[in-house]
Amino acid sequence: VYMKNILSAFLGGLLAINSAIYGQKIYDPEALTQSAAASSGSTPHLVYYGGPVIQSIQVYSVLWGPHVNATVAQNMPTFLADLVGNSSVWMTGLQEYNTVGVTPSVYPGMPAEPGTSQTIGFGNYIGQYEITPITATSTTTVSDGEIQAELVAQISAGHLPAPTLTSGYVETIYIIEFPPNLSITMGGSSSCTGFCAYHSDGSYQGTPFMYSVHPDFSTPGCQCSSGRGLLADQQSVHSHEIAESITDPEVGNNDLSWYDEANGEIGDRCAWQLEPVTLNGNTYILQKLWCNATNGCQVPLPGANASPTVSASTSTVVASPTSVTADGTSTSTITVTLKTSGGVGVSGKTVTLAASGGSSTITTVSGTTNSSGVATFNVKDSTAQTVTYTATDTTDSIVVAQTAAVTFTTLASPSVSASTSTVVASPTSVAANGASTSTITVTLKTSGGVGVSGKTVTLTASGGSSKITTVSGTTNVSGVATFTVTDSVTQTVTYTARDTTDGITVSQKASVTFTKARGSSRFSGTEHKHGSSRHSGAENKRGFSKPSDTANSDGINVADSNGIDKGSSTENVFDDTGKVSSDHSTVQANRHIVGKDGYSEVTVQLLTKAGEPVSGKQVSLSADGGNSAISYSSAVSDENGRVVFYIKGSGNPETVVYTAHNVTDNIPLHASAKVIFKGNMVLQ
Repeated sequence: VYMKNILSAFLGGLLAINSAIYGQKIYDPEALTQSAAASSGSTPHLVYYGGPVIQSIQVYSVLWGPHVNATVAQNMPTFLADLVGNSSVWMTGLQEYNTVGVTPSVYPGMPAEPGTSQTIGFGNYIGQYEITPITATSTTTVSDGEIQAELVAQISAGHLPAPTLTSGYVETIYIIEFPPNLSITMGGSSSCTGFCAYHSDGSYQGTPFMYSVHPDFSTPGCQCSSGRGLLADQQSVHSHEIAESITDPEVGNNDLSWYDEANGEIGDRCAWQLEPVTLNGNTYILQKLWCNATNGCQVPLPGANASPTVSASTSTVVASPTSVTADGTSTSTITVTLKTSGGVGVSGKTVTLAASGGSSTITTVSGTTNSSGVATFNVKDSTAQTVTYTATDTTDSIVVAQTAAVTFTTLASPSVSASTSTVVASPTSVAANGASTSTITVTLKTSGGVGVSGKTVTLTASGGSSKITTVSGTTNVSGVATFTVTDSVTQTVTYTARDTTDGITVSQKASVTFTKARGSSRFSGTEHKHGSSRHSGAENKRGFSKPSDTANSDGINVADSNGIDKGSSTENVFDDTGKVSSDHSTVQANRHIVGKDGYSEVTVQLLTKAGEPVSGKQVSLSADGGNSAISYSSAVSDENGRVVFYIKGSGNPETVVYTAHNVTDNIPLHASAKVIFKGNMVLQ
């Protein structure tokens, strides 16, 4: 029997097993009005997350016992055959969601998928099968789990054909019609009051299949009537669930295909928006589906070759930077983004750029919009002036309303500021042995802090006998010139930098203390190398052998910053770079209060004391009590040091505190996150 794993329970909230979100909702005219109003401020867009689509759907009509409404039982076979069969414009329209050549996105908290490169084709209606329930024998109520078990039992008994695959992918769907007065429960909701239908998936002996559940709308009190009649309502709901099964078949198995994180599947945003459609000479009432190409609900969809409409008002023209030097070389990039009215980029359009006047030169970098709707141009000028640029979609003869202006300025040499320029010594203390060096870095800057290149810099000492060596005496693109200094005399020397090109002395100075260095005696042991020394000293905690007297990698006793030999000191200083800090790492919940069917994401981020993320560590999350469920026991931190856990309440009111543990290094984190579960309370 097919079992949904724990992530389904979380996201199912997130996946198709949650009728309140992903099944066909009850008919609510007020909600439809609100949805239409909301659509003006929130544009859905189905994203491909790498799961399969159905190439050739094989449809089985299943009657749950002998008492299914006769009108539905008699009319469904013709309707289903016309809906999915050869020449169906409804099926052709779904080819907008082929996966050939589509690069999958990664759904938050789920692993990346490679994609399937599939084309949606015509399907087949196989036939109608009346079953007598073997395991789910109640005449008043049946749960989703019992429905799955019953399907497997019927297939095992030979009463239903076994599921089949196309090129290794799911293709079989069992459309189940239920009799009047039989209540179906799923995800805490009931048919006719919580949902009108839903689809999910299961498997038989390792072969996946889909199924959709259709309660009887003629049951007294059923809130699934649009006022168009029983058959019209059943046709629209069936088309909703079959479209979602084709474009997102394994949603219940955490294998998302075409999905919108905010709005759900292809039919969800368009629920109960109905339209008559003629298929094979017969007219049916079908639900509209979401169309990425036109950013709206329609039926049938325009299909694989649909071309989105470019909007002149939402498309953009942006210059970066908006001001460049008029030297005939420096360029500004003009980025043109063609968008639909819903803000989605339109690819494959030819774009030109024109100047309002002047003498600037326009170079086309990419004149055909890419998958994000972007075309780019470079502009330059030898004359100081401001030029305005206009973009045109020549494919559709649409002039973009927004323009971009670039100011070309007179070439001028930036001025060096004595006060913002810097002189820095590193280190500030070295041995006065005539060999040890300190590096003096001079950075010439403008008053705004921008490095000034091409300037000649000199460095002078306030006195003493130190030696100054010029490493690079002309400032680079960052305004940097460098010098090294050495000395054989114990003393402190102050250094001054001067921009000789402009006659400017930098205000800041740098001092270096040259200290007396003592001794360089070697101990009698062999050479000390990290983790492989052969002397008799003990190995320290970082895997480096520590000799009985402190020696460096050449076996030389180490002198401190004052030149004093450390001798036999056993002090061990550890470098915390890259180590997880239990104090600085964080544990945060994105929702601190969770209502019915809701969930919270708890993000653990491993950080060092310096605030740098630590990747590759196994992290676990635990609760201080309660009965909430955590998506997985542990996971490995990503490149940002993060692990995201999904938390779902038990249905009972409770307050739970979650703590994290760095399992790899056996370090508990001090931070925690508190989540308040409101049980069955619906949060408004």
